[in-house]
Amino acid sequence: MNASPALTALLEASAQRKLMPFLGAGFSKNVSREMPSWHQLIGDAAQRLGYNGLILQAQADQYQIAEYLDIKKELGGFYNDLNRSFHDSKYRVQDSAVHEALCRLDAENVFTTNWDDWIEKAFQHYKIPCHKVVGVDGLINPKLIASHGAVAPAHKRFRETTVIKFHGDFSEHSSLVFKETNYHERLDFRHPLDTKLLAEALCRSVLFIGYSFTDKNIRYIWHRLREARKSVHPSRRPRSFFATFADNELQRAVFVEMDIETIVLDPADPDNNLAALFGEILKAQGA
Repeated sequence: MNASPALTALLEASAQRKLMPFLGAGFSKNVSREMPSWHQLIGDAAQRLGYNGLILQAQADQYQIAEYLDIKKELGGFYNDLNRSFHDSKYRVQDSAVHEALCRLDAENVFTTNWDDWIEKAFQHYKIPCHKVVGVDGLINPKLIASHGAVAPAHKRFRETTVIKFHGDFSEHSSLVFKETNYHERLDFRHPLDTKLLAEALCRSVLFIGYSFTDKNIRYIWHRLREARKSVHPSRRPRSFFATFADNELQRAVFVEMDIETIVLDPADPDNNLAALFGEILKAQGA
């Protein structure tokens, strides 16, 4: 990979075990590019409601559509359909080199907004110790979701990684953040997972992958984080990173103001280039 100041800073944070991955929907696509997109999912929701998908999306955003599904008593069935779509038996986690690399990364916590369990499946497949946190009970009693096999060679500081399902998990429909009311409740900033993310991000470098940064809840939390960091000199604040395949000058400039550096990957071969980034990160950790 081409060296850059942002990449150098990322590798330094990784070597110091101060890197915290935050994974969005695009990360699951590394298992299979055939996985459904959000546009497809909203189209499925429209069908369930008897609407044309394009018309429905023109009339309301995804949060309002989810609210309407709930009003029509269709939300639970929709979640079950999504679960089956994301976990089709034709998908295999071992096909994703970046999922394996994530498991071998010496990280104490991994946050994800994904509802699927491909991250946990990867830890199980490679027999690397991992816990899963979905809600408050999980923070107190993390659920072991991977067999205790041999600790990955890179795991020298953190024996186990905790996967924090920031927006819930299909195993608990009540935990899923999808409806408009879910987002409004989270904007109160009183949920323990919001507090957990803020506490971790204050002292660690966050690496955003597979994420568009359009989520209203996350952007609000990052605003709160910036407010909390104001008393710390900029040179002493942890730098965070946004890995993307699109070099957007506007987004890059806005992110710099938010203490986030952009790392642009070659879109010609997304899977291999993301795997190469993880390879550099693991190398920095001495793996």
